[in-house]
Amino acid sequence: MSGTPKSILVTDADRGVGRETALLLAERGARVLAQGEDAASMADLPRETNRGGLIEITHQPLEDRRGCEAALDRVAELFGRFDGLVSTGGLASFGPVEEASEDRIRALLEANFLAPLRLIQAAAPRLRARRQGTVICVSTAAGRIGLPLSGAYSASRYALEGLCDALRLELGIFGVDVVLVEPGLIRDRVAPDGVRGVSASSLFGVGPQSPYADIATVMTETYHQLIQRAATPHDVAVVIDRALSASRPKARYAVSRATAAMLLARKVLPDRLLDTRLVKAMGIDFEE
Repeated sequence: MSGTPKSILVTDADRGVGRETALLLAERGARVLAQGEDAASMADLPRETNRGGLIEITHQPLEDRRGCEAALDRVAELFGRFDGLVSTGGLASFGPVEEASEDRIRALLEANFLAPLRLIQAAAPRLRARRQGTVICVSTAAGRIGLPLSGAYSASRYALEGLCDALRLELGIFGVDVVLVEPGLIRDRVAPDGVRGVSASSLFGVGPQSPYADIATVMTETYHQLIQRAATPHDVAVVIDRALSASRPKARYAVSRATAAMLLARKVLPDRLLDTRLVKAMGIDFEE
């Protein structure tokens, strides 16, 4: 990150990706307002860096438009300008669509779509008035590829992807870039024993009597294999920094090669062929 230091709001900095993003951007010289509601986990974040970067924190909830406006006002108050937004929050919850409660689906839509939407609505007029700036939303490969037992989760992420596709054109007219960062699984601060302890019941909410029990068991085994090679929060932060530093950022950034390969397959393969390859890779019997 070079030139005039950018002033950035990073959300959910009390969690892995948000925290690592705030730290890395500050190390690169940005002035960061790190937002998160868990004060204890953010107590060590405020700092100045050798390259002139700075992290200030806010515990302002972003549950409504007023809260979003307050956080953005704080960026301008602290740093004199507002250059960009990095929305890193989200909720992951999996299971058969058939068994998903409406409350759980609403929670997914709130966390993965409505929350970033509110923040972007508040940020858009500020960036539009300056005719420059960047909005980055951390999505996931599940926003491009639906997998068994992730239907509701994928739907919430597809909604965010569609929103950003439209905003890329809508705000691009005013010189504002809208970027999606797409990791796959993220290997957060989970101890190896914690990973091994993940079961079909805890991961997918599927009990032994469910008609989806066998699929859940197979997919849990797949999870155990993939999580060991998954991206870290720092990996995601590096890609976010790359997008913020680009003069003409790409519309989408895949975080890992595996995710990039999956997204390429989504683009070039017919749907039925991709379905077949996905279920085969996961070891699921698929009735034609």
